[in-house]
Parts: sequence; structure tokens; C-alpha cells
Amino acid sequence: MKIKINKKQYSVKFGVGSTRRIVEHYGYTKPSDYEKLVKKFNLENLEDPTFAQLGFMAMLFKSAVLNAGHEDDFTTDDVLDSITANPELMSGLIAEFEKSQTPAVANPAKRGK
Repeated sequence: MKIKINKKQYSVKFGVGSTRRIVEHYGYTKPSDYEKLVKKFNLENLEDPTFAQLGFMAMLFKSAVLNAGHEDDFTTDDVLDSITANPELMSGLIAEFEKSQTPAVANPAKRGK
């Protein structure tokens, strides 16, 4: 998936690296601390998001761009400008993030090969 920020295209890569970046950004140290952030920002309720919730989402998406190997040459406000201008983009990014959180199911047919 790609996101356009400041007229430049960036690929997005969610995973351990993006989770580490956002957890550390908020001053935590363990992967399990991500759940604390979800509770802190009340991410189950995004009907009418607060600026704090939007900031968290922007940082999450920025972390995924940085995890894809891009330079840190944009702000979270730049990310917010991009996603608020295109609601489908935000939905797509959330869907990509959710896919990254689902553990891969091992294929039993390939065991032992």
C-alpha cells in the first residue's frame, strides 16, 4: 500500500518495526505496551476522534512509512493532512494494520519440507 504525503509517494509496512517505533515514541519499552496505548487513546471509539486519537493514528501510519525504509522527512501533521483529505486512505491503512496484527496460520502440508 502507498500513501501520498506532501506530493511524494511512500510505501507502508506495518509489523514489529512499526510497532516498536510507536511504542518507543510514547516512552514505552515492550511490544505488549502497545495495548496500553490502545486503551490510553480509546481506539475502539473513533466516531468523532479527538486530536489525541488522530495524532496517535498519524504516528502509527508514520511509523509504518519509516518501517518501510523511508527517511523521516515529514511530520505527523503532514500525515493527518493526507488522511483527512482522503477518508478511503485512512480506512485502507487501518485495514493494512489489522492484517499485520493477525498471526499467519501455518500450513500443515508444508511441515517437514
